[in-house]
Amino acid sequence: MFRKVSQVAESQRSADVAERTSLIEYDTENIDSPILTIEEAVDKCSFFQIQSSMYPKQVVDFSKGIAEADHKILSAEMRLGSEYFFYMETQTALAIPDEDDCMVVYTSSEFPEDAHHVIAICLGVPEHNIRVITRVGGGFGGKFLKAMPVSIACALAAYQLRRPVRIYVNRNSDMIMTGGRHPMKVTYSVGFKSSRKITALHLYILINAGITEAMSPILPLAIINSLKNYDWGALSFDVRLCKTNLSRKTTMRSPGDLQGSYIAEAIIEHVSSLLSKEVDSVRNENVHTLESLSLDYSIITLWKK
Repeated sequence: MFRKVSQVAESQRSADVAERTSLIEYDTENIDSPILTIEEAVDKCSFFQIQSSMYPKQVVDFSKGIAEADHKILSAEMRLGSEYFFYMETQTALAIPDEDDCMVVYTSSEFPEDAHHVIAICLGVPEHNIRVITRVGGGFGGKFLKAMPVSIACALAAYQLRRPVRIYVNRNSDMIMTGGRHPMKVTYSVGFKSSRKITALHLYILINAGITEAMSPILPLAIINSLKNYDWGALSFDVRLCKTNLSRKTTMRSPGDLQGSYIAEAIIEHVSSLLSKEVDSVRNENVHTLESLSLDYSIITLWKK
């Protein structure tokens, strides 16, 4: 049995006391053990599906590219941890009822149009009855979707009580509920010549998406597109979104692009270390040419279409 209980207090202090003294009982009967790590998700085949339109295309044949290499790095591994948002203002909202079932909602949101739409649905009123005003005290992606539950709860309470209601999430709760950047486990195999030219790269990327997919499906394409800033010769990959029993991860400043750039530079530095060459010389050897750009690497392919 599941029952939702809402508490509305006269002050923030009273609300905090009520929250700390609340007792929540969970029925764990017939519930499987939680999936908390990427490895556990793989063992239990717990993945989200990625639509084909959101999945990037492979470039050339990896087996052919790796056969041309003088040197190989096989199944090297790196891990990218999560990062938490630390915007100055936490998730917050203020809802003020108006006449004729109208309402003004001040929300610290990066996506006010979605909040506007969902608040109207939850209150059962036309969208033109809801006015959403955005005041964002820092966001970086953390207030794109995660601000919506706060503004909706605030609006519902104000609608029921017919009086203004304000929600200000404390820092601890904010960091728990917002989720942060996606942790990843990356396994890569790369082939390269003594001349510093990389001939093939294969990536196996496991992304911890948390309990729901939210914005996670955009990551594979963003990661691979960022990697394509270099000419890897043949580029193949297998990207999986792991479903775990953790708070869902969300978009954080340059989602996917940042991780892709980090992965690319880590591989370049690994290659330069094994060849005992300056890392910039390896970078310069693997920048794109007009020929490589024609292999579905960049905008030139789109231009031709």
